[in-house]
Amino acid sequence: MKRSGAWLARVSVGLKADVLDPQGKVVRGALGELGFSAVQEVRVGKHFWVRLRGSLSRPAAEREVRRMAARVLINPVIETFTFTLSRAG
Repeated sequence: MKRSGAWLARVSVGLKADVLDPQGKVVRGALGELGFSAVQEVRVGKHFWVRLRGSLSRPAAEREVRRMAARVLINPVIETFTFTLSRAG
């Protein structure tokens, strides 16, 4: 069975809920000073876009993303991650 296109993983990394985010507090303060009064909290994170071989099955691609995130992309002591996986265009 021929596979279409590569997989595109969008990995979002952020601090765990119980870890203080001083950078987020600074951003929240700046937004408040600029008149964005509805903002209650800001958490700062990072994103990775990772392209994987299209020949991988979806379960294999998901396993690869979980492995790379746990081993390289995050610090598991203070960070957590979520990801989406789709076929690249």
